[in-house]
Amino acid sequence: ARLLTPSDFGLIGIAMLAMSAVEMLSETGFQTVLIQKKGNIREFLDTAWTVAAIRAVILFGLLFFTSPFIANFFNSPQTSLIIKVIAISTLLSGFGNVSILYFQKELQFHKQFIYEVTANIVDLIVSIYLAFILKSVWALVWGGLAGHIIRFVISYAIYPYRPRIRIEKEKLHELFMFGRWIFGSSIVIFLVTQGDSIFLGKMLGITALGFYQMAFTLSN
Repeated sequence: ARLLTPSDFGLIGIAMLAMSAVEMLSETGFQTVLIQKKGNIREFLDTAWTVAAIRAVILFGLLFFTSPFIANFFNSPQTSLIIKVIAISTLLSGFGNVSILYFQKELQFHKQFIYEVTANIVDLIVSIYLAFILKSVWALVWGGLAGHIIRFVISYAIYPYRPRIRIEKEKLHELFMFGRWIFGSSIVIFLVTQGDSIFLGKMLGITALGFYQMAFTLSN
């Protein structure tokens, strides 16, 4: 907070809102379905991973090409380039190893802990280090991206399964029939959890949004 300005946090906040919007409004729910599904789910993994990878490419393109319009909506030209860089994290998430869902399915919480905490620590260290050097919002951008890179690497390092590009129509249909309800609920959740930030950023600007989002994050 002493190294960066409130507007820096507001800028990253707008970018994260944009990414959260496209991700939640296109949520397939496949991973949740597979975690809850009884029996062997190995035969579903390739289809789920392929759909996730395709979705990631589409979301990346959507964020990349709509970033100028998002920046214009919030009257913040700087946000456009930030969104384009942060959009890379959607690719890393989409192409990550789908089998990490076994961490929760098989109650392997020690692996889940390693996966999450290691990435968060890297994010924190890189962000603070760069904040001293850059003293700009880009410290937060590169820190967050570093965290996503670590998650991607760990997802393949910690679990032996290697997904392949393959879509089986029957498996896809079965996943979709259950996942559609998660998709519907994700729209409601997004509006409830992010609607206030969108309104605040539009009406009061990025500095107010920076204060609000950081206070909300710390309080939680």
